[in-house]
Amino acid sequence: MKYIHRCGCLQHRGKPRIRVGHKEEEILIGKRIPLVVVGLVVLIFAGSLEASTKPWVMAYVGDWWLGYNGDGTMPIGKINFKGMTDCDYMSILPTTKAPFMDTTGNIHPAQLLVDSAHAAGVKCTFTIGAWYTESAFQTATNATNLSTFVSGLVNFVKECGFDGIDIDWEPLVASDTTQWANLIKGLRQALPSPQYRISVTGGWGSPYAAYASVQSYLDQIDIMTYDLDTYASGYNSWYAASVYSNGFTDPYDNTTPVPSCNYLVGLYETAGVSASKLAIGCEPGGDLWTGISGANQSIATVKTWTVDIAYDTIMAKYYKPSLYHWDSGAEASYLSFDTTDTNLDWFLSYDDTTALAAKLLYVKKTGLGGIIIYELGMSYDTKTGTNPFLTVTQNFLRK
Repeated sequence: MKYIHRCGCLQHRGKPRIRVGHKEEEILIGKRIPLVVVGLVVLIFAGSLEASTKPWVMAYVGDWWLGYNGDGTMPIGKINFKGMTDCDYMSILPTTKAPFMDTTGNIHPAQLLVDSAHAAGVKCTFTIGAWYTESAFQTATNATNLSTFVSGLVNFVKECGFDGIDIDWEPLVASDTTQWANLIKGLRQALPSPQYRISVTGGWGSPYAAYASVQSYLDQIDIMTYDLDTYASGYNSWYAASVYSNGFTDPYDNTTPVPSCNYLVGLYETAGVSASKLAIGCEPGGDLWTGISGANQSIATVKTWTVDIAYDTIMAKYYKPSLYHWDSGAEASYLSFDTTDTNLDWFLSYDDTTALAAKLLYVKKTGLGGIIIYELGMSYDTKTGTNPFLTVTQNFLRK
């Protein structure tokens, strides 16, 4: 679910083989899953398909957290669905074979997530794709395979009772946009709005005009506004997910703003994408730099850089009130350990509940369509069985 340029490393989100630090898992091909949705749940959920004027809150749920019977590290029964309007099961590998997933007698966690979400009045989609699935998408959507691919996805949606599809074609480059657009149009023809939702992900460096050209077929365009420090020019440090650039520019050209939610939203809007179609992202976690103590510092003294540290890990291992800072100009949370010895310094930039609240306020002020949380399990507290990020969003949705 990430659009990042990282020296070929393998901790990219949502890959069919799951991220470093969690049990590796691969989605297999097999039998179709029977639909397990009782009539009462269908009736309860039908009302939630109406278009909403409130911003959406979409939480991505990685299957590696759920366990095959829904009793994994983050049990489905512990998910606070009141803190979201939509959830998304991720992720499934693009392939021309159908129905994309197997079952071995138990109800698959995807089916459990759909049923639980619907019982709570929440829509549930699934992600097709992830980082480094470009070549798989290219094959699945070529002239020979596109029709079969679309039919398989549509059948899977209807068999499991999903409410739509999230397309995570990464990286998306200009030469792929025709096939990408054909996939979107084919799915929309088979899955009409508002009954079904179709969303796509986008990042910094994406072909922005392509998103504008297909927005009428889409319900939402989710900008992955996290890991933004990845795009630093190589001269200075920056925040992983700040709301604003705060007047700072890339030292490489002294003109381009350093990356932020507001800057990326501007790129999409300038290309013609409507604000109401756009979402920004919140990642419950962040990146650790050693050898520096804050943002906009020279990285000449950087010793190590550790990415994608989960929020739960940050709070357990790194957080101390004395180290916490809030940059009110950039609207970003960070921890800083600053000493007289640069070798001992460190800087951890991350999204916490304060940053999430700031992003929700930004969505409201700017008239954006919503916000995504990527990825929910990163902030799940295994000791208490709660998720503080969903408490923040629940309060937001109540207003």
